[in-house]
Amino acid sequence: MRYPYHDASTGQFEALVVELCVYLLGEGTHGFSTGPDEGRDARFEGTAARFPSTAKPLDGKFVIQAKHTESPIAKFSDSDFSGDAASSMISKEVDRVCTLRQMDECDHYFLFSNRRLSGQTEREIRNDIRASTGVETVELFGIERIDQILHRLPNALDNAGLSELKSPLRVSPDDLAEVICALDRQRETFAHAGSSEDILRTPFEEKNRINRMRDEFAKEIKRTYMRNFKGVS
Repeated sequence: MRYPYHDASTGQFEALVVELCVYLLGEGTHGFSTGPDEGRDARFEGTAARFPSTAKPLDGKFVIQAKHTESPIAKFSDSDFSGDAASSMISKEVDRVCTLRQMDECDHYFLFSNRRLSGQTEREIRNDIRASTGVETVELFGIERIDQILHRLPNALDNAGLSELKSPLRVSPDDLAEVICALDRQRETFAHAGSSEDILRTPFEEKNRINRMRDEFAKEIKRTYMRNFKGVS
């Protein structure tokens, strides 16, 4: 199940990240209050409880950063997040991590964001941050990885004040694209179901206007449809 993290507030998402890190690292994980955080939303120092495994846990000073977005279609690969420009989120994070590294405050860096994260993008960003900062470990957590951890922590959403995200009535662009394709596959069946009249089809843009769908969400549905169901990359 995919949770709509974009419906949470920044504070709620940060609280959720702390809950996840308590599970991964230990009870010593603590977040910071709203305000200047010196490049960290939470920290942990010591031996991790179960990361990357209980057999060989990491040890040291962990810096944990949470980056929330209200966009339901955001990706780690977006230029404003991981582009080369000094204004991108990752560029700013690298500067902060370098400062913490110089202060001997960061051995391991964890970055959580409610964005999609592909394997190639994860590898590129992880390697860039490590090369630029000199930290021992860089771990990136996108929505796919966050979902995976939450499946093991049924109370984490409640503890972070996000119980409403467990509502089953949630729709993603992937869900809508799948429904559209299923209807498309049955178009001829509909046309021969006892009516000789052509099916009247409402243009995509007009449907979006009627449904009050935001442009960026509509574009993501269309991209998902073309990529997953029409074989277009």
